[in-house]
Amino acid sequence: MLACFLLVAITSRSIGGHILTVFDERVFPFDFDPSEIDASKLTATVEMPGVSTKDSAEIIDNHDGTVLVKYTPKTSGNHVLSIVHDGVLVQGTPISFYVDKYSDGFATVYGPGTQGGVVGETAHFTVCAKHGHAKELSVSIEGPAQANIKIHDNKDGTCSVSWIPPMPGQYQLHVKLAGKEIDQSPFKVLVAGEGSKRAHLSVGSTSEVALNISEKELKGISASIKSPSGIEEPCFVRIIDGGRLGVSFTPREAGEHLITVKRDGKLVPKAPFKIKVDRSQVGDASKVEVTGDGRAKALTQQWNEILIDTTKAGYGGLSVSVQGPSKAELQCKEKKTGLVQVLYKPTEPGVYAIAVKFADHHVLNSPLTVHCTGPSGGAVKQEIEKRIEQASISLPGQETNLFLKLPNTSPMDVVARIMDPKGNTEDAEMRDQGEAFYVIKFKPKVEGSHALSILHRDAHVNGSPFQFTVGSFSEGGAHKVRASGMGVIRGETTSWQSFNLYSREAGAGKLAVAIEGPSKATLKFEDHKDGNCHVDYKVTQPGEYVISVKYNDAHIPDSPFKVFIAPATGEVRKLELASFHDSGIPVGKAFTFMVLTHRARGHLEGKVLTPNGETEQIDIVPIEDGESYAMRIVPKESGNHYIHVTLDGAPMRDSPFRLRVGGKDECDPTAIHASGEGLVGCTTGSKGEFVVATANAGAGILTIQMDGPSKVTLDAYELDTGYKARYTALAPGDYFAAVKYNGIHVPGSPYKIHIDGKVLGGNGYNETAVVKIDAVAKTTKGTVAVAPVYKGDASKVVAKGAGLNKFFPGRPAMFTIDTALAGNNLLMVGIVTTKGPCEEVVVKHQGNGHYICTYRIQDRLKGFVFIKYGDVEIPGSPFSLEF
Repeated sequence: MLACFLLVAITSRSIGGHILTVFDERVFPFDFDPSEIDASKLTATVEMPGVSTKDSAEIIDNHDGTVLVKYTPKTSGNHVLSIVHDGVLVQGTPISFYVDKYSDGFATVYGPGTQGGVVGETAHFTVCAKHGHAKELSVSIEGPAQANIKIHDNKDGTCSVSWIPPMPGQYQLHVKLAGKEIDQSPFKVLVAGEGSKRAHLSVGSTSEVALNISEKELKGISASIKSPSGIEEPCFVRIIDGGRLGVSFTPREAGEHLITVKRDGKLVPKAPFKIKVDRSQVGDASKVEVTGDGRAKALTQQWNEILIDTTKAGYGGLSVSVQGPSKAELQCKEKKTGLVQVLYKPTEPGVYAIAVKFADHHVLNSPLTVHCTGPSGGAVKQEIEKRIEQASISLPGQETNLFLKLPNTSPMDVVARIMDPKGNTEDAEMRDQGEAFYVIKFKPKVEGSHALSILHRDAHVNGSPFQFTVGSFSEGGAHKVRASGMGVIRGETTSWQSFNLYSREAGAGKLAVAIEGPSKATLKFEDHKDGNCHVDYKVTQPGEYVISVKYNDAHIPDSPFKVFIAPATGEVRKLELASFHDSGIPVGKAFTFMVLTHRARGHLEGKVLTPNGETEQIDIVPIEDGESYAMRIVPKESGNHYIHVTLDGAPMRDSPFRLRVGGKDECDPTAIHASGEGLVGCTTGSKGEFVVATANAGAGILTIQMDGPSKVTLDAYELDTGYKARYTALAPGDYFAAVKYNGIHVPGSPYKIHIDGKVLGGNGYNETAVVKIDAVAKTTKGTVAVAPVYKGDASKVVAKGAGLNKFFPGRPAMFTIDTALAGNNLLMVGIVTTKGPCEEVVVKHQGNGHYICTYRIQDRLKGFVFIKYGDVEIPGSPFSLEF
C-alpha cells in the first residue's frame, strides 16, 4: 500500500452580499493504492446542516497521484465531506468541517482533533479565516485535565492547532474568532485513555466532638450525622477520656447537624444530638496551597515532590491521583499538621496529569499538567484476547467437573470441599490428571450459590473459594472472574508460569490479558474442558511485571497484579532453605531457621508478613560467614505468616514461605455470609447498610473495601453475630464491595452495588474506601469470650528516673517506664515499704508504650519498687528505695 494524498480546497464567491472566503489547499493523507484509484470514478458530496439533500463538490485530477476537491460553502454549521470511488467510500472519509459566518465571510474548522483523541497523543485541527481574522483566533479547552495547546499561524489565512489530552474523558473545545465563538463551538471531544495509567492515594482529616453521653463498650453502638442539606453519613465512634462518646466526621457544609446514636438499632437516651458546624470548619479547596517542583516538571526513575498545605482549608479528605504513560509509585507523609508531602515516581517520560482534590473539589489549577523527562523504564507490553462463551447450567443431582492447573503442588497435599447455600460442607473428589492439572468432581444436591474451596496444606490456594452456581446464573460481569495460581504472585525467568482464569459465573464476553515489564512475554491461553482456562506465560528478563486481566474491558478483582520474576540463574539461585518447619509453631516462642548461601554474593534480607497485614524485619545472625545464616522471629499472633527472603532484592526460589503459627487454622472465610439491601443498591446522600455474619468463622482480620465513582464514607460496628457495615456514596454509578477475611474473598465477594441519584461529589474516577477490623471469634449465640494472650518481652522494658531509688517523705516521687520495644503485655507496678503496700501509686499511659509512675510515701521507711511485664520482672526489678 502506498500513501497517496488528497488535496481538498474550498473556493469562494459572493452570496447575498457576503464575500465568502477563498480557502487555500489543505493536505489530508489517505492510505490507498494509486493503481487502484481511477480519478474519473471519484465523486464528492457534502452534507449541509439543516438540509436533507447533498451538495456536490468539484474534483480535479492533478495527474500526479493527487486530486483537488473544491467546494463553496453556502451556510454555516457542521458539514460532512464524503469521497466515493466507484460506489465505495474512500478510506479516511467522511471528513467533518465546521463553517461559520463572521463580518467578512465564512470561517471553517476541520480536522480529527475536534472529534476524538487518545491520551498522550497529539490531536490536530485547522481553522481557516481570511482577511487577517486568523490572527484573532483563540482556543481554550475544558475537561478532566489541563491540556497544552499550540497554535501556529500558517500566514495563509489558516492556523494549525494541536493539543495533547493528558487524561481520558470528555473535553469541551472552545474556538473563538475576534472574541466570538464560531458555530458549533464548544466541540465535544471524547478522549480514550487505555494507554494511560493511574495511581491514587487518599488521606483525610476529621472533626471530633464529644457527646454528653457515657458508654462502657462500643459493641452495638452506631452513629450517623445528617447535614442541613439532608445527606446522612456514618460516623466513627470511640470512647474518649472520662468514658464519654466521641464522634468523628468530615463536615461538608456549615449549619446545624443532627448526630444520631443507636445501641442495637435503638436510639440511646438524649439522641439525636444537635451540633453547630462553623463555616471555617468546612473544607475549602480554594484555600489549599500546592507547591513544589513536581507541580510542573518531573524526572523518571526518581521521586518528585509536591507539598500540599491544608492548614487554612478546614476539615476534608485529600485525594491525589497521577495519570499518564506509566503508573507512578505514590507516597504520602504528613510533615506537620495540615502539611502533606506527596512523592511520585513515574517510570516512563511523557505528559502526566496530577489531580489534587480537597473535600471532593479540585484545588486551584488542578489537574496539573506535568511534563516528565528522563530515560524510559523500558517496559514492554504484550496482550492476548479470547472469547468466552456462556457456561452450561449445572443441575442438582448432576455430576459436575471443574478443572484447575496448580503447579508446584502434590496430590497428597491438595483437597477440595464444596459448601451448599445452607452451609453444609462435603469433600469433593480431586483427581490428578498429570502435569499439575486437576479435575474436581462433585454432585450438588440443591440449587443456589455454592462455594468451592481448594486447599493446599490446609490453606486456601490463591483465588479460593470459587463461587459455583447450581441452576440459573445471576448477573455476570468482570467482578465474577477470579484469577488463581502462583503465576499472579511470583515467577522465574525462562520457564513457563501459569494462573487459572475462572470465568464460569461471568457470562459470555471478551477476556484480555496483558503483561508489561522489562521483557516481552510469550503468552498463550489453554482451554479447560469446563469452559474456563489458564494462561501460560514466559519472560526472559527478571524484574517487576504487571499483569492486567480484563473481562469486557473492565478489570477483574485484584487486577492489575504486581509479580516479581526472579532470575533462573545467578547468585540468588545459590540460596537454600534448611531447618524450616512450616507449622505447629507456638505464639510467643522464638522460631529460627537456616538459609544456606553457598557463598552467594549480595545483601541478604528477610521480612515476615503477619496475619494482620504488618511487615516486620527478621533478625539475621551469621553462623558460618559466607556459608549460612540463622533467621529468627518471635510470632506475636496465631495464623499464617509469610516469610520473604531476598538477595539484593531478588527473592530466593519459592519465596515467600508460609509459616503456620499456633494450632490448626480455625479461620474459615467460607463460613462468612454478607446480606442486606445495601449490597444491592442505594441512592446518593443516603446511608446504605449490610451485615457481615462472622459466626463460626473463627477470629481473623475482616476487611471491607468499596470502590466506585466517589469515595464513600465507610464504617462498621460490632454485632452479636458479626458486624454491620454502613456507607454513603456521593456519586451515582456502579460500586463494588470486596469483603475479605484474612485476605481471602468470602463467597460472593466482590458485590456489585448500583447507586442512583444526583451527583453530590466525586470525580467519576475510581475511588477506594477501606475499613479493617480485628474480628473476634463468634458463634450463632454471640461472641466467644476468650481472654487475650500477650507475649511481650519483659527484657526489653526500660525503667528510668530518680524515683526508682530515692524519695522524700510526704512528697511525690516519679519514674518512667518504656515498653515501646517490648510488644504487648500487662504492666504491673507495686511499691512496698517495711509497713506494707504504698498508699498511693499512679501509673499513667502517655501513648506509644510510654508510662509515667508517681507515688507518695509519708514516713521515713525503706521500700522496694516491683515492676513486672506479664509474669516476668523487668531488668533491675525489684528496685531498692531509700529516703
